[in-house]
Amino acid sequence: TMNFIMSNTAMDIMMRGRAFWYVTSRSSATGRPLSFQWIPANMVSTNDQSGPQFYGQSDQVMFNGIQLPTEDVIQFISGVQGFLFTGARTIQTALKLDQAAERFASNEIAAGWLTVGENSEQMSAEDLSELAAGWRQARQTGAIGALSGGVTFTEFASDPNKLQLLESRQYSALEVSRQVGVPAYLLGIAVGGYTYQNAQQARQDLYLFGAKSVLDVIESTLSMSNVLPRNRFVEFDVDSYIMENKLAEPILEEEAARRDDEEMYS
Repeated sequence: TMNFIMSNTAMDIMMRGRAFWYVTSRSSATGRPLSFQWIPANMVSTNDQSGPQFYGQSDQVMFNGIQLPTEDVIQFISGVQGFLFTGARTIQTALKLDQAAERFASNEIAAGWLTVGENSEQMSAEDLSELAAGWRQARQTGAIGALSGGVTFTEFASDPNKLQLLESRQYSALEVSRQVGVPAYLLGIAVGGYTYQNAQQARQDLYLFGAKSVLDVIESTLSMSNVLPRNRFVEFDVDSYIMENKLAEPILEEEAARRDDEEMYS
């Protein structure tokens, strides 16, 4: 479907800096393409351009190790590198933060340590490991644990918010939004300075800062002479997308005014 091929094409351009369509049928009269098949960019390699910065159309397009005819491949080349390359460190940091938070969330018992009293018989490292493993297993299966008189359990004095790395994960999400060009407030990230009124510009901001660079690549590529006749162009109907938001503005303004009145008299 059109939604499938366009969404995957946009995703490849944003994440990898390029996308590919394979021509599946052509007009018998003009020889121009009539139908296409989206090709996953992660399954395509170009021997003459290793990337991640691609400077033009490749003459050696390989799909799963099979070379494709260049004239049957529509290549969408972005002017910037994909997010997987420019944001590699940001992605790695975000993954590590999520993994650290997941480790804390999967820990059923409070973190701490066991201490053997000075007057008790000292234990070897192996015995201490067995004691800790037994304590952990007992606490996982029940809320009540038992220790001998010479052993005490001390819980770490830690803040759950710090263990969940909330601030670091929030900043990591903000970095991702910056690099992909999507306004942070559209991703539910709290950012100072955005109020109920200026959030009405959400659709315009999403188009200008996030989608426009990708849409421009698709429009310019499909307007080339190997796809359309000369003086024929492809253009997305962005105005109707923005106009939908303009129709909603009076309702949003009325709601904002009502809330201001309620706060004034409350």
